[in-house]
Amino acid sequence: MRQYSWTLMKPGAVPTVGLGTISEVESAIHRCQLKGIPSASWLVQELRKRQDLAGAAHYTHSMGKPDEWRFAWIEIQI
Repeated sequence: MRQYSWTLMKPGAVPTVGLGTISEVESAIHRCQLKGIPSASWLVQELRKRQDLAGAAHYTHSMGKPDEWRFAWIEIQI
């Protein structure tokens, strides 16, 4: 089963971490109500496109600005 270990990082805040399937990650992103993206499914698709051969991907929103946040994951096999 493919699962993703993920981290949401916002400056000045404790990182939020989780583990789950693609649909569980998408639900978690939706619950986080991240500003600046069209939808949680859009971010999942972006991460899938950016995923490297090791299964890692990351997305940064508004680097260096007050509304900056970063989301990263790595695919793991269970």
